Amino acid sequence: MGLHEQYIGELVQKGLRSGFSYIQTLRNSFGADPREVWNIFSRYKKEPETKKGWPNSYPEFPEPHPAYSQWRLTPPATKVILGNIEAEGPKEVCFLSCPILGTQFEREAKKKSVFLDIDTNTLSYVSTFANAVHYDINTEVPNSLRGRFDCVITDPPWYQDDIKLCVKRASDLVKTGGIIYFSIPGILTRPSVIEERKDLQAWLGRNNLLVLEMSPIAEYEVPPFEYMAYYDIPPFSGESWRVGEWVKLKKCGEAGEEIAANRQNTNWIEYSIAGKRVLLREKPEDKKKPSVSGLYDDSSLILRTVSKRSPLVQDVDIWTSRNAVLHISSGFTGVKAALDNIEKKDEEIAALSGCDKETIRKIKALISA
Repeated sequence: MGLHEQYIGELVQKGLRSGFSYIQTLRNSFGADPREVWNIFSRYKKEPETKKGWPNSYPEFPEPHPAYSQWRLTPPATKVILGNIEAEGPKEVCFLSCPILGTQFEREAKKKSVFLDIDTNTLSYVSTFANAVHYDINTEVPNSLRGRFDCVITDPPWYQDDIKLCVKRASDLVKTGGIIYFSIPGILTRPSVIEERKDLQAWLGRNNLLVLEMSPIAEYEVPPFEYMAYYDIPPFSGESWRVGEWVKLKKCGEAGEEIAANRQNTNWIEYSIAGKRVLLREKPEDKKKPSVSGLYDDSSLILRTVSKRSPLVQDVDIWTSRNAVLHISSGFTGVKAALDNIEKKDEEIAALSGCDKETIRKIKALISA
């Protein structure tokens, strides 16, 4: 047993001695994976199935999608964080990949800000009331926005490369002397987090970014894809449990090193079907007979992880906001045609796409999951 597993085990035992439920134990496990906590907890205590569903506090927004790592801060956490931002009294504010925070800021502080995000679906809503700019974090900051802002807020996916890249872009956007806010994962989110924090602190220093504050106030809702990923855990109810550290930086000078952002981007074609967001990985035209398959031997369509580090993610070609997935073995062109016409009768879909009945059944099952 490694130190990571040992620490989780000790926290679970402490929770059991205190009479904690599974969810209470999970909340006190510093970001440890729900399945890891349950595997230990369930050896000593059984709990009945408890499901409360997805606590959607922002129904006006499109559903969060796992392809974009869209976790949303809870309203109480948002209130605390916005209070801290407003206390700085910034005149020009930018929200980088965190549109919920930006929306609440505009409503409560009644100040105009700039939103940068890659999700065109979300931006189409935000653009109705704010200055929304489509921006891919893997590209350089537009010159018109460089060094313009007093304060930049970003909520990156919790992977070391993504955190550094988002902070680097935030540093490009903010003025010297300006403030950057961002989040980092709890210390038991994965075994490497402690070493990653040490590396991040050294990297911040080399890039003239001074840590002013750090506090565990970034509490997140359980998005629908996470709810489904852990649905097989009986007491995983959908109640919030994930908390990260909220970090405040001051930019003291220009960055000392560049970040290589040469990762291959995935282009997704998006559909809105039955209230869900369905993303299709764009591929070259392929007119072979369409064939799709699940990723598990038990035929389950639900991806049982929320980590993009999972090797299974590279095989995901159709991905819903409820974490249902399929792999396209062949015939991308026909599968796309099936999704384009998915609301038609099966016979019409087959005629338009070349998909057989079984392929159409699997695609419809994915959407229903």
